[in-house]
Amino acid sequence: MAKVIGGTQRPTTERGDRNRQASRFLAEDWLLSNQVGARNKLGARSQPRPAPRRRAVSSAVALPAGGQTMTEPARSHPKLERMARRVIDANKYMTLATADGAGTPWASPVYYTPEGYDVFYWASSPDSVHSRNLAGRPELSIVIFDSQVPIGAAEAVYMVARADIVPDLELEGCAATYGSRFPELRVFAPDELRAPAELRLYRARVAQHSVLVRGSDPEFGRGVDTRVVVTL
Repeated sequence: MAKVIGGTQRPTTERGDRNRQASRFLAEDWLLSNQVGARNKLGARSQPRPAPRRRAVSSAVALPAGGQTMTEPARSHPKLERMARRVIDANKYMTLATADGAGTPWASPVYYTPEGYDVFYWASSPDSVHSRNLAGRPELSIVIFDSQVPIGAAEAVYMVARADIVPDLELEGCAATYGSRFPELRVFAPDELRAPAELRLYRARVAQHSVLVRGSDPEFGRGVDTRVVVTL
């Protein structure tokens, strides 16, 4: 290739051609490097950032200092234990809550004689609904309360127990205990509480006691009536 200078055509030198070619290569390299750098920056910006780690939050709700958490059950207290004993001592009837094999519930009031606070005796026909229920499912619940107290002043004791018929070998002593609570109470002879007699002496052994705490109780109330387990 030749350049025209002043009307005269002169051939270009080989060094000039090499310089122009090197300049072109340098320009192409610069353009290519800028394009690659731009793509790298775009890719870095498009990658999702890792999610920030969050601090775990406890689900327990704490009461004021010195209190218990909302999920912690209430505990037995001497005052509530005294109330439970008072209710048992002062009343004569308890309600038995039993169920048959299909789970059908049945409630029955019976007179009771306590032995301490964890054994209760009553006499019933083995053909009654609650007795038939206990023959197939001995677990039961019991409640004792005074229905004559003013509204808002109720006290009650709940019990979870297991019942059976007092066996013949224990019948004489247990029958004497059953008839000893009140002077007007009839004392059954052992033969009156075994076959072929119409009645049997039943015994409930209590596994758990609990008491009714009114929602308005100034010391233990929580706004609504609750049930608190006690140790007797």
